[in-house]
Amino acid sequence: QRIALGSADGDDELRHTYRTLLGIDSENEHALRGLESLALDRGDRSLLADVDARLARSRHDSTVAAAHFVRLGRSLEASSATAAHSAFVSALERDPQSIAAVTGLRRTAEQCGEYPALIDALHREANWTQDGARAAALLVHSSRLQLQRLNDHQAALDDAELAIERDPDSSDAATTIVQLLRSRGAIDHLIDRLSRSANAARHPERIAEMWRQVAILYADDKQDLVLGIAALERMMRSHTDDPLSTKLLGELYTRNKQWPEAAEAFSRTVRLAPEPGIVAEVELARGRIYATHLGLPGDAITCLEAVLQIVPKEREALSL
Repeated sequence: QRIALGSADGDDELRHTYRTLLGIDSENEHALRGLESLALDRGDRSLLADVDARLARSRHDSTVAAAHFVRLGRSLEASSATAAHSAFVSALERDPQSIAAVTGLRRTAEQCGEYPALIDALHREANWTQDGARAAALLVHSSRLQLQRLNDHQAALDDAELAIERDPDSSDAATTIVQLLRSRGAIDHLIDRLSRSANAARHPERIAEMWRQVAILYADDKQDLVLGIAALERMMRSHTDDPLSTKLLGELYTRNKQWPEAAEAFSRTVRLAPEPGIVAEVELARGRIYATHLGLPGDAITCLEAVLQIVPKEREALSL
């Protein structure tokens, strides 16, 4: 066999020889591997796609066949997302555990608008990954697709709840659950879900945020200030340094006409040195309580002067 190896003419002659062999024996291993080597050396995606399609069909080992379908899908992605999508589907039919096929399916399903396939890929990848935050992000994406593209509220809720189980600190999962359950008026379910997630969460700011949501749900939706206050008080026994929580506690005490407790909660908020806007707000509230409900004009003046140092023309502070 007279072939100038490494030259363009030599490569073309090799290609012709290998194709002749495949015309005689479509599964000829030597010819298939030779064409594969040529395709890889020359970066010939078209040839590589042809080789992978042949190898995938000829392999009796399903895992090996799946690997070739994955590579075929990657070769086709630039030219045809639909054809690449079919290749990744074929790969998963042969090897359901192939994460390369799953991620390829996710990419192409999104490009093709194949939402059921995309949701399936998101679920598969979420099941595979050990990273809870990553799994939650994938499941939140699936939840939003279930709602926006398939109009399946229950499936959307199921995915969002699974997301927050995988990562109790996921703010996106919590936000999605709040939206879905509020739209149903399922406030008791929402309170229970947020309470369990708050107990399972690890990051103090997320724990505090979820308990604040629970407290607001009790106070506003259930019209139960006592339970709202109790939820915040319980959380703050172990998370005492969150100014947004002490501020909310002061506001709930105020609504429940517990004036000394409200003033103390606002004092704690100021001691935590939050941003000036919050300080001005709570000092004004505290001054109002001292002046109107506790009969402590001296303390009221001190609070109102603190407000005016931050907001010099604050009308209520000037008029109290």
